[in-house]
Amino acid sequence: MKNYVLFATLVLVISACSNSNQRKQRANPLTQTELIERFQGIIDSAFRAVPEAKGMAMHVEAPTQEISISLATGWADEASKRKLKPNDPALIASITKTYLSATFLRLVEMDKLSITEPISTHLPDTLIEMLKTAGYATDMINVAHLNSQTSGIADYVNTADYMGRSEYEPEYVWTRDEQLKLAMTNPVIASPGDTFAYSETNNLLLGIIVEEITGKPFYTAMRDLLAYDKNGLHHTWFPTLEEAPKDLAPLVHQFATKYKVESFSLHPSFDLYGGGGIATTTKDVARFTQLFFSGELFNNPKTAELLYFQPVKIPENEYYMAHAKRQLGEFECYGHGGFWGTTTQYFPSLNASISIFLMERDAWPHYLGILEEVAKVISSNE
Repeated sequence: MKNYVLFATLVLVISACSNSNQRKQRANPLTQTELIERFQGIIDSAFRAVPEAKGMAMHVEAPTQEISISLATGWADEASKRKLKPNDPALIASITKTYLSATFLRLVEMDKLSITEPISTHLPDTLIEMLKTAGYATDMINVAHLNSQTSGIADYVNTADYMGRSEYEPEYVWTRDEQLKLAMTNPVIASPGDTFAYSETNNLLLGIIVEEITGKPFYTAMRDLLAYDKNGLHHTWFPTLEEAPKDLAPLVHQFATKYKVESFSLHPSFDLYGGGGIATTTKDVARFTQLFFSGELFNNPKTAELLYFQPVKIPENEYYMAHAKRQLGEFECYGHGGFWGTTTQYFPSLNASISIFLMERDAWPHYLGILEEVAKVISSNE
């Protein structure tokens, strides 16, 4: 609580300075050097107040203002005294869901499937039978339900075997089939479309549907359909499934102390098959986020309208096609977070994306204050 109060105080001080200089900044936009200093000051202040975060990396992408800045503070691996650098890669966990959703929407705009098509149309017969045996009406669950987490399909994460192995046998190599079978041991959550129930199983199924349609591994189809190279996503890959970019440092050391796991000992297959799995940099994530929400990722401008198909209420606000709406002070933003303390958010009023990695997942609430303060700087600089 003491650290939180200190950070809140620092936020108020920074906010007061930003507001008092708002007119001046609009008349005289900050230089690149001044923006870097301002953004670095925000994360440095946050890290001093919350050192248990271990390290913080951030990228700000605001093309209207020609801003593209990466920053970092703290440790990439405290045990080896490796300092965190702005372009160090990390596992982004559930932010991966947004990439898979974008792949699904690309297939929709290519007329390869319909957004409300039953999942039974594209799943293998053996998997359809397994789902039916577990009590799921596969003709009533559509692909949009998978993306909006409203399919009612149970989560394999909420099983004793999965949780126990993650803690006591972290190097265990999971297969996608194993995780799907585990999910079937839990009861049906709800009828499709009725209830928001976050389940990694939805994304395993969506990955399989992508494979059935494209004839490629889901991660290869994602790379091709989202045109990683063309779109400047040169540092984005699935560890163990794809080769890491040669010009990057090793992955950072990420922690989820509450769950008694950390990324160096936990095998990537723990979270690899579409619900999570991507490793990348804050810059690549922010770049993807900007392309995704601006519609530039798609060939048909109308495809971007499907991002907000079938909104469902969640505690924070609303959840759509693998992204959520959130209100941060005066700013509305859209994006996704990840298990390891990662987040990426798009601010429509600013046409800007901000991505943040914390090295300690337990410190994740603190990135909300950072996001808001960075957005204030961008806003006052217009």
